[in-house]
Amino acid sequence: MAFIALATLAISCLVLKLRVKPSGRRQIFQLHAYREPAFLINQIAGFVAFVGFFAPFFYLESYSLAQPQDDKSIAFYLLPMILAGSFCGRIVPNFFADKTGPFLVLIPGCFISGLLALCWIAIKSTRGLIAFAVLFGFFTGGIVSITPLTVVAITPNYRDLGTRMGMFMGGGALATLIGAPILGAILNDTGSYLGVQIFCGVLLIAGGVLWIPTYWFATRAHDRKVAVGEFSVGGAGGPQMSKEIRVSDNEK
Repeated sequence: MAFIALATLAISCLVLKLRVKPSGRRQIFQLHAYREPAFLINQIAGFVAFVGFFAPFFYLESYSLAQPQDDKSIAFYLLPMILAGSFCGRIVPNFFADKTGPFLVLIPGCFISGLLALCWIAIKSTRGLIAFAVLFGFFTGGIVSITPLTVVAITPNYRDLGTRMGMFMGGGALATLIGAPILGAILNDTGSYLGVQIFCGVLLIAGGVLWIPTYWFATRAHDRKVAVGEFSVGGAGGPQMSKEIRVSDNEK
């Protein structure tokens, strides 16, 4: 998978071209961004959700093998089923997010994903595991694809978007990095998948809860330059960006 990502992303890097050159060097990190409640809570919400996010990706296969099923071979197809569901989930929810804004799709998606993870506790049958894999993949696929749009929605100045997107995704990467060892430690210490399932479900729901105040701050930022430009992430919770902040100093 790493080499597939390297090959496909290398093509993108080679063909990308800046529309206009930036007027100056951009910041890699903006400490003052954390003074904005919307950005701070959004960062925490993303971190919390992604810590528990990947539990089924890592452990659904071994969980299936541990169940008293006649056909054990299905276990090896569960991860591809999650990924197939995720593929659809990265497309369909985005259509609605473009109309309503990211938060009104992301928050329900987190709640549904968390509830599915908690329902995983009671799933023992082959059919149940297949349904869980597809549904969990679908709703978490929406989470993956929509979370970057939350940064767009709460960034007052478009020129800071790259910096803040990097800060947000860096936090998500750290959460993903530490999530797997925590899940493994829970499984090793308890000898049961129950802790893994609860950990995953609770953190996804907690992420959804934390995105509610982020949405509240985003919709009440009256000092933001809201818009009529072409670049938009929807309505409520996804304020459009004005042409003024999208145009670089060179274009002015």
